[in-house]
Amino acid sequence: MTSERHDGQALMNQLPAVTTAGSALLERISSALWVYDLDLGHVVWANAAGLRLWHAKSLTELSARNLKRGMSPGVARRLDQYRSDFVQGDARICERWTLYPGGKPQQVMVRMSGVRLSDDRVALFCESYDVDEQTPDTRRRSDALLHTPLMISLIDAESGDTLYLNPAAHDAYDNRKGNFAKRFERKRDHRGLIASLKKAGEVQQTVQIRTTEGPRWHEISARSCLDPVTGRSAFLISETDVSRLREAEERARQAATTDALTGLPNRMAVAPLLEELIRHAQKRGREIGLLFIDIDQFKTINDLLGHTSGDSLLKDIAERLKALARPEDRIVRLGGDEFLYLAPRRSGMEAEMPALANEILSSLSITLPFGERAITVTSSIGVALYPQHAVTEPTLMQCADLAMYEAKGAGRNALRIFRPQMQSAFEERLTMAADLRQSMEENHFEVYYQPRVSTRDHAIVGAEALLRWNHPRRGMVPPNQFIPLCEETGLIRGLGLFVLTAALRQLHQWQQAGHRMSMSVNVSQRQLADADFAALVEDVLAETEVAGPSLELELTETMILEESPVLQANMNRIRRAGVRLSLDDFGTGYSNLARLRQVEIDCLKIDRSLIKTLPDNAAVTNMVVAIARLMDVKVVAEGVETPEQAAWVRDAHCHEIQGFLFGRPMPAAQFTAVLQRQRDGERSETAA
Repeated sequence: MTSERHDGQALMNQLPAVTTAGSALLERISSALWVYDLDLGHVVWANAAGLRLWHAKSLTELSARNLKRGMSPGVARRLDQYRSDFVQGDARICERWTLYPGGKPQQVMVRMSGVRLSDDRVALFCESYDVDEQTPDTRRRSDALLHTPLMISLIDAESGDTLYLNPAAHDAYDNRKGNFAKRFERKRDHRGLIASLKKAGEVQQTVQIRTTEGPRWHEISARSCLDPVTGRSAFLISETDVSRLREAEERARQAATTDALTGLPNRMAVAPLLEELIRHAQKRGREIGLLFIDIDQFKTINDLLGHTSGDSLLKDIAERLKALARPEDRIVRLGGDEFLYLAPRRSGMEAEMPALANEILSSLSITLPFGERAITVTSSIGVALYPQHAVTEPTLMQCADLAMYEAKGAGRNALRIFRPQMQSAFEERLTMAADLRQSMEENHFEVYYQPRVSTRDHAIVGAEALLRWNHPRRGMVPPNQFIPLCEETGLIRGLGLFVLTAALRQLHQWQQAGHRMSMSVNVSQRQLADADFAALVEDVLAETEVAGPSLELELTETMILEESPVLQANMNRIRRAGVRLSLDDFGTGYSNLARLRQVEIDCLKIDRSLIKTLPDNAAVTNMVVAIARLMDVKVVAEGVETPEQAAWVRDAHCHEIQGFLFGRPMPAAQFTAVLQRQRDGERSETAA
């Protein structure tokens, strides 16, 4: 029998050029032989035993069958592997196969080798042999199926009944005949897997499964096939327990979406959290309040009390917010000093959210000890509503952020509810910011100068440098419209350097022309917070050949009160260079006099709002001037517009006056002409 098989293979290797005698010999071999065209999916030749195996009356009938029709994806892949093996080498394969002649399953052991047909197509030469003949590969394959931890099941496609479980699957389910659908924790997972199988023939999913150990996560690979016993449609299921991997991934996800300091969800959690709340709101007809909370001047608190105290404050704030929350509410720490409070409600958001926001403002008003003093912590809140203001997560966040920005601008410790005008204002700020950057490149900025005169004889003794923006389309843009935006965007650093350099170059020209005067330049907190700011001032002084005492830098009260090491180091170094420091808008805030003396302020500028209301508030203004004189610093009155105000300022013993009465801000050329007229007047008086 063995020699007959080998003779048959030798003959078939010559197909289709086989002799009539050779064909007759192959017909007499008792083993079923057939040739399967891998490309077309048809049997192109079979001996008599092969026809009987395939339940075919003739080769013509057998060749007409399209064996690719209804073939499972797994079988198709296996045949593609055979093709590759046969093309790359002279492979010989022995496997147990289930054939379905006439739709009836029949198991056979098959030896396969590759042959090429006359038109160079690849075909399988197949030879069946006794099913009891076990090759080493067959025995190992059967043993591996018993011992593998991979759970393998065969499921009836119509009823869902379990037809077969290997030992690993039997241990997992402890029920050989259980229904496949009952394994799934969620019915929709089962429905989705079956639908995908029917559509694509195979699917891979990770789902939660009920096992003898309780709920577990299994990675399931499922393929459509036929039951080798009944020939009915079936699903071959292989499962791997990936619960540990899933748990590790969940721990990593939790770590990635949880704020380590407060234990609250972090910024990474906002999008999925808010999207889930929106889905529930859509289904149940609910509304959502989104409150964007920002702690006012938290950086200053960090600098004054230290980061440990700052962290304790943030944890305290998180606990206070959680104490206010309903079970359905969600709280997020966005990072730094920003929190998000998500409040789903049935209705009435317009009335309920302001009340909730005010409750939060009250709860987050926290007093912290600071030496012999105390610091009060406040917050600013912006409110956006779903679906009134927006229906998507990013737009809702933007609306709340815009409202919070306006609450900050209103003086902090405030709340604002989003209005459409805020979006328009935001878009205008974006447009203006782009214009600012373009104007910096195209040099649309100019420095104007306003005189500072002596109260004794009204002679010009100094000038304040003021930035002006002459936009080609907008025209002359008021400083109060673009300076705050420069602060926000950081453009103030570049523009501040431009003003300082231009002002000192101009001062050098005036001093060279014989005008004895100084120059004052405004400095922003962003500039002073740069570690290299003092060095930059020194470089500009050296470049312009201006002595340090001729320059006065005007600071704001907030900058003076902030005990930042960087700010303090910059102020100390600037003073060592001889530069004088001035406090602008004095009398309108709550300046700490001890702090003012500590930073060695040289000049106080009385705010124009106090001068404007003279003589009605003369007592208050007198007190402010008295405090300034008590500190033994130069006193400058701003905003003087009438002779009566000038007389009052002179009688109050202020040193200098600045205001429209003595000159509006003007270009350098016009200011130079004013200086020249003053000198000509002095010469005329001398000659007289």
